[in-house]
Amino acid sequence: MSDTKAEVLSFLEKCDEFKKCKFIMAAAKIKDLLKSIASSRELYNLFAAVTKDFNYPLVKSKCLVTIDDGMYSRDYVILPQTVGQRLAFIFCLLVEFDNETVNFNDFLRRFFPEDGSFYSSYHAFCSLIIEGLEEAIKQVYREELTAPDLVPQAAEVQQQAEQWQPAQQQSQAQPQGLQSQTAQPAPSVQQASSGEAGAAGVVSGEPSARNQSPETAAAKSALISSITVLAGVETEFIKSSSKIPEEDKSGGILILTELVNAVRGENASLIEALVCGYNCFAFYYDSFSGGLESLFDQIAAYVKML
Repeated sequence: MSDTKAEVLSFLEKCDEFKKCKFIMAAAKIKDLLKSIASSRELYNLFAAVTKDFNYPLVKSKCLVTIDDGMYSRDYVILPQTVGQRLAFIFCLLVEFDNETVNFNDFLRRFFPEDGSFYSSYHAFCSLIIEGLEEAIKQVYREELTAPDLVPQAAEVQQQAEQWQPAQQQSQAQPQGLQSQTAQPAPSVQQASSGEAGAAGVVSGEPSARNQSPETAAAKSALISSITVLAGVETEFIKSSSKIPEEDKSGGILILTELVNAVRGENASLIEALVCGYNCFAFYYDSFSGGLESLFDQIAAYVKML
């Protein structure tokens, strides 16, 4: 079985556990789903890609709707039609639940009232949101999931062949393999902007002008949302990382928390300092997630707009 197939099947199993668990365990299961994404390089890269230019506030306003038939009104969740936007929307929604920027219980009561019980609301939520997530993942990885597993005998033969390779070939192959696994330095905000921020009139630490156009405000809002989501996934990556000692994980999480606060506060100088700090943190523990470069790219784009 390929690594990708194993990772996807593990994630789908987490989704199935989510649907079968009791409502009281929902918060823990949401964390499990996000940790499963953070610990899988394949899924991490997938969600980093679909959220990179995703305008969550705009899509959210279109997906969470109120329908009034003249007698009474009710709120509904309508999932995006495209697989990429559906994945991005559900992912961002789960991150909001986990960060408690959206209260999960209130969300169920409002959008899945059903018979008034949390039990029915929870199962209606799972039928739409979690099953929607499962189906989207299955569509993306259809070929990997339907591919036949490697025959055990063939796998044993392959392992034996590798063991009997000449020592010289192994010694030559090892540095190349190690080199391919060595994480490359993530670009800093300063490198990505390369002086363009100064040309745009950015004053470090000072908020941007209030008379910005609606288009600029919308673009900034989308970037803030994207940065917040990617920072949340990065936090889950830290929590699940085996390279970072448990007692040191809080330091990296604190940097990410303050980085999001600095972005919301439009403090360019503090943003660059925190990006540098987190970059050093990642280098020190040799722990680079698949989405770190995307996070820094989004921050660099945001700093240019300050």
